[in-house]
Amino acid sequence: MRIGLLAALPDWALAELEPHLEVHACDTGEQLLDQHGKATKVALLLDGHVDALISFEDGAEFIVETISERGALLGWSAFRPPFRYTASIRFTSPGHAISIPAAALYDVFARSTELEFQVLQEAASELAVRLRNAQRQIQRAEATAPAEGTA
Repeated sequence: MRIGLLAALPDWALAELEPHLEVHACDTGEQLLDQHGKATKVALLLDGHVDALISFEDGAEFIVETISERGALLGWSAFRPPFRYTASIRFTSPGHAISIPAAALYDVFARSTELEFQVLQEAASELAVRLRNAQRQIQRAEATAPAEGTA
């Protein structure tokens, strides 16, 4: 399947990964990735809408971003230590995602450091856009939050 990060892979790499790809059909409210969970897979959104959200100890949640772009990268924490997801990914509509085990990606990367660099560079580029979006979301939330000490 040629989507997102998989789109630019050479045929040999895609053939090596295909047996490991898993399609997840998710209902509204279903979590694909859990904040602080061990990051063992990278996922790509096939269809539907998901929220990237951060949960706090008091039970509050902050939606960092809503994502609906086909092929969007989810779970990039599987690429580098400490290998823990920094946010949860929850479907806000029925949809599908494809997951790629990190171990299978590392097997491909072991055969081609150039390909590893290319994939990680693409992931870093997407992450930079996501971080800018998250920063804007936080700024909007701060701008609309009541001042401390007011009701």
